[in-house]
Amino acid sequence: MNILKSKNMTVAIWDFGTFGPYLAERLARDCKKVYLCCPRSTGFPMADRDLIGTGIPGVTKILETEFFERVPEYTYTIFPFIGHAGIQLDIVRQGGLVLGTRKGDEIEKDRKLFKQILLNQGLHIVPFNGEEKIMETIGFDATRSLMQGTKNKWIKFSEYRGVAETYQHLTYEESEDFLFEMAHNFGSHRHNFSALWEDHVKGVEVGDDSLFSNGKYLSKCLWGIEKKDESYSCRVISHDKLPYVIKQIHDGMTPIMAGYGVHSPISAEYRVAKRGLAYFIDPTQRFGSPPGEIICEIWDDLPELFRAISAGEDIVPKEVKKYGASVFLYSGRLIKEVTPVTIPEKFQQWVKLQNFCIDKDGTRKCWTQDAGDVLGSAVGLGDSLAEAQCNAMEAAESVKAEGIYFNSNTFDEADESIAEAKRLGVW
Repeated sequence: MNILKSKNMTVAIWDFGTFGPYLAERLARDCKKVYLCCPRSTGFPMADRDLIGTGIPGVTKILETEFFERVPEYTYTIFPFIGHAGIQLDIVRQGGLVLGTRKGDEIEKDRKLFKQILLNQGLHIVPFNGEEKIMETIGFDATRSLMQGTKNKWIKFSEYRGVAETYQHLTYEESEDFLFEMAHNFGSHRHNFSALWEDHVKGVEVGDDSLFSNGKYLSKCLWGIEKKDESYSCRVISHDKLPYVIKQIHDGMTPIMAGYGVHSPISAEYRVAKRGLAYFIDPTQRFGSPPGEIICEIWDDLPELFRAISAGEDIVPKEVKKYGASVFLYSGRLIKEVTPVTIPEKFQQWVKLQNFCIDKDGTRKCWTQDAGDVLGSAVGLGDSLAEAQCNAMEAAESVKAEGIYFNSNTFDEADESIAEAKRLGVW
């Protein structure tokens, strides 16, 4: 039985702290051993990175040296985030199994490359001034000039996502402060950063959260609607039941993903402008947030599913429930201070905290990273979407933390987007 296979597995996770702790906590329910390494990546480490992930039952926190020494022990290693293709490939060269996107992270980090791939594969890209072309400015002066001459555009940045990622430019007067702050943060790089420009295209955003292994998408995936930074509502769907315009994109991207050696969950966001026209706008080559939190609970025997993907086996995913939902949780305190979080035992399985540890008194504490205020997400499953949304909201309402907040109306807004998706033939 698969559960016996899982009980014999030793799994390692390499993560900065965002996804690793809740993923490790989930796998520890079934696996023999779970190791979590949050690399210091600096010669002057602070205590937070070493404390994140400690105290979780069944999870052993290790530093980089021990992580590499133990590679032969691991049934497989998980890289939930991007940026460590070299380490993944080195483990594979040693004969190890890796759940990760390898060099596939290039198409998430390099947005110009991503657009060029879409054009090369005969797929649509979001237009600029109505024309499907790559519009790029290099450096502060060119970016400022185009800002002054345009309105209502989206600007996307590559590689240095800690400085800037995606920004909606409405007017220059509204964007000027952002531009100068960004240029300051780029420092000496301010004269050669890349900015890609797109029109604001009306429509609805939908997404699939697929599993890619051995050169192809597995037979089931999640299909959903995200309310940005608020919630996610999805259902399990057979890959061959995806809307036709999405299957066209998958067909075009399959050889690209195969060429990069992707063996991992991957997420994709699309803007559907009208029936029969979808723009592939964001290739998330990692555990996104969402749906990483839902993935932890909606797929049955998760350790075995991950092992099979890592090994390139053509496994058929089995769902626990047909529908899933999640709600983002925030805390104003977390921006500057470690934040204790209380979750009733009944809901602990359904609340996925980021950057957390459990102290000696059993208190869950979230550590601030990158001045963020995201505590995590509350998850719900169900036999209907309404049931999953209700369960997610109930879990969210059970969480106590100083300064906690979330949008209690988010699923009403999501249902409006779903109605629009139905009108456009993609739900």
